[in-house]
Amino acid sequence: MKRHAGYKDSGQSWVGEIPSHWELKPNRSLFWDVGKTVENEGEGFLLLSLTQNGLIPRDMENPSGKFPSDFSTYQKVAKGDLVFCLFDVDETPRTVGIASHDGMITGAYTVMRCYDDSYAKYLYWFYLSLDEAKRLKPLYRGLRKVVPAETFRSIKSPIPPRDEASKICNYIESQVDSMNKAIASQGRMIELLKERRSSIITQAVTKGLDPKAKMKDSGVPWLPEVNAEWAYSPLKSLVCIPIQNGLGESSSRSDPNDPRYIRITDIDSNGRLRVDTFSSVPREDCVGSYVAHKDLLFAAVGGTVGKSYLHLEKDGDYCYAGYLVRVRPDVCKIEPAFLKFWAESRCFWSQVEANLVKVTIENFSASRYSRLFVPLPSLEKQQEIVRFLKKICEDLDSAITSQECLIELLKERRSAIITQAVTGQIDVR
Repeated sequence: MKRHAGYKDSGQSWVGEIPSHWELKPNRSLFWDVGKTVENEGEGFLLLSLTQNGLIPRDMENPSGKFPSDFSTYQKVAKGDLVFCLFDVDETPRTVGIASHDGMITGAYTVMRCYDDSYAKYLYWFYLSLDEAKRLKPLYRGLRKVVPAETFRSIKSPIPPRDEASKICNYIESQVDSMNKAIASQGRMIELLKERRSSIITQAVTKGLDPKAKMKDSGVPWLPEVNAEWAYSPLKSLVCIPIQNGLGESSSRSDPNDPRYIRITDIDSNGRLRVDTFSSVPREDCVGSYVAHKDLLFAAVGGTVGKSYLHLEKDGDYCYAGYLVRVRPDVCKIEPAFLKFWAESRCFWSQVEANLVKVTIENFSASRYSRLFVPLPSLEKQQEIVRFLKKICEDLDSAITSQECLIELLKERRSAIITQAVTGQIDVR
């Protein structure tokens, strides 16, 4: 698209140049802090939550997470209000939202109302563009990365003429809707590929590669049929040493001369060890918690219970944290790669879901992992299955990665369109 005829410096590093016919106005002249609490009327208000997907109603009938016993300090929110999170700015999933419903939200947030409500959507898109790139970093203060209220009121926002602001919003909404549909389409393709991957793995590790093989009833609900020639065994019978948790230590060290400390967060969604989260612990603290070649680690606590990692590194020292359990396969009985594929199958996940402890935080202890049943063909059959699955999964993983890269490109394009429009780098009139 074309650019405007002339530009001027906004004087603010997070904005850059803006069209010469736009104004710069301090936020205190654009909106005010509503700051009205619901007091004793909380039960009559819709509870709102600021999320990556915007300002959305929370389901109080089927809640996820905790609710306070008293909503009296929650703030009133009216349709069209802007809600800002001005603390923990780098960490919070989203720092701005616009209300499409009347409701209430925690008093930790700042609820703003525009003096001229025709600019509400434009200002939302402008601050969303800043949030996407975390461009308000120069304004952060303190360990919690707070943008002080007075600082926020004083900074200036670029303001186009009213009719142009409306056209900018219409343009952004049209483009974003198109991008979101494309992202959703790619997301559905990824889910289909992952479902196909799971089905192939489950079929191979429970029934084998011969579609004509005779099946038998396993006698357990999580595994209706298994290959008639196979046994199945509890995991504790397939290991060299007892399955156990790791170190109950936190670590802020990153000394490359110390053993690497593997935590749940170091294992990515594809079961690989991340390279950007290195942490270490002193060597003397690692006794009994080293990770050896072909060990498996399983998440034992939290929302990622069941996530697994097969350690194939031959060099370097590694130990593991207490929220993980270590499984050291007896290679005379089971091929570690076969065990890893089993840990990605439905027969594994159905057992985990059936035995998961849900009290205050989800957990799955070492003893529970010990009692999980594993289909057990001969070692020769296991190795044949592993060769087959590695090839199939390599192709599927490549396709999934391609789709994920495309989604990232679409998201980057969406962010660029928003930023270009709200700062006048393109003329949408």
